[in-house]
Amino acid sequence: MTGTPGDCVALALGHLMKDKKPTLLLSGVNRGANLGTETVFSGTIGAAMTGMVMGVTSFALSQAFTDRNSVPWTVAETRGAATIEALWKSENFKAGCLNINFPVAINPELPALTFTRQGKGYLHDIDVISHRDPRDLEYFWLSLKRQNLPDAPETEAAILQQGGISVTQLGFDRGVTRQND
Repeated sequence: MTGTPGDCVALALGHLMKDKKPTLLLSGVNRGANLGTETVFSGTIGAAMTGMVMGVTSFALSQAFTDRNSVPWTVAETRGAATIEALWKSENFKAGCLNINFPVAINPELPALTFTRQGKGYLHDIDVISHRDPRDLEYFWLSLKRQNLPDAPETEAAILQQGGISVTQLGFDRGVTRQND
């Protein structure tokens, strides 16, 4: 069988746990931050959003890094449980989906958590690369091109760059406006 992380959550909540759904779904900790428009490609976010759609409060957790060969898991390891507990105790977020990003290193001058909004993030472009597997079947690889550009001060990318833990409530209104014909 194949499927996305969101498919796995749907199977778990709609079949395996249909008679007794959990009260909280944790997705992650993902290797790499989930920021801005790039979240549409994230399996971690997709799983959490599926949980939300199925009526379970969901947290997507991600650990930022600057060197993909040396991810600093220490921040998520030392701050993860306290972050989850603080958010769970907050009555403001008993329903929905939260995107939680841990920085490379904590800035002790910032609050334990900073509530942010989704910004642009770092996604600049997407290359589609065609390859052939050992059976000579064609497959495609998405190569996300990123630029480390400054974002608005209240966004998750800005807080991460400052060394803070960002918490962004996600929903389906991505701020897209439609023009009348």
